[in-house]
Amino acid sequence: MKKILLLSVLAILACSSDLFAQDYMKMRKKQLRIEYQKKVDSLNLLSKEVDSLRFQKVQIESYLADIKKELIYKTNFVNNMNQELVLSRDSLRISVSKSNELFNANQKLKDSLSFKIFQNDSLFLTLDKIKSDLIFSRDSISNYKAEKRISETYNNSKGLSHWRMISNSEGGTNEFDVTIQNKPLEISWCTPNNIILFYDKAVIDGDRTRVKKKGNSIIISFDGGSFRHLIKGDEMVLKVYDKKGDRTMTATFNKASENRFE
Repeated sequence: MKKILLLSVLAILACSSDLFAQDYMKMRKKQLRIEYQKKVDSLNLLSKEVDSLRFQKVQIESYLADIKKELIYKTNFVNNMNQELVLSRDSLRISVSKSNELFNANQKLKDSLSFKIFQNDSLFLTLDKIKSDLIFSRDSISNYKAEKRISETYNNSKGLSHWRMISNSEGGTNEFDVTIQNKPLEISWCTPNNIILFYDKAVIDGDRTRVKKKGNSIIISFDGGSFRHLIKGDEMVLKVYDKKGDRTMTATFNKASENRFE
């Protein structure tokens, strides 16, 4: 069946070709030349169109290549800008971190400076107080020296000297001071509860006393005995004798700046 159908189609095509060829055979030569020229012109036109399309294709490909290059350039530029932005961002973060560190360090320095200023103010106040104390001490020392000079001047004019007991043969208390005045010659025996003043021709408890100075010795004599004061530099020895001339007590004194009991 298939073979019959195929043979039928071939037969139809063969008949058509024969008819077409017969049509061309019937044409005149002039018409053939015209028809041929039309075909040639049509082919030339098609060739030109093909050339034009090829030229446009080349231009389009070149334009696309340029666009591709520009796109690559711009892509690279954008990538570089992104990298620079990333670097700038990281640098900015580092700068911000350093700025924070500097701010914290500056704050600590400011706090330290404020504390130093407070310390300096306290030190200045302390120095002012010390200065005031020194001025007061200087004035006190000056006043003391002045008073001492006045006292020494007075004592020198009177020939005063003070003596303080440091030991005695009786082993009793040492609360016993002696003041000796040379002009006129007077001797004061002082204890916390009593003061006895000896001077020449004084009458004490009914006894008439005699006070005499011989070199470094001062002797107080009376009917019941005598008291002998022997001065050697900054030390004085007091010897007490009874009426028979027997020594009953010996006491040692050191020179003092004042009499405690006067």
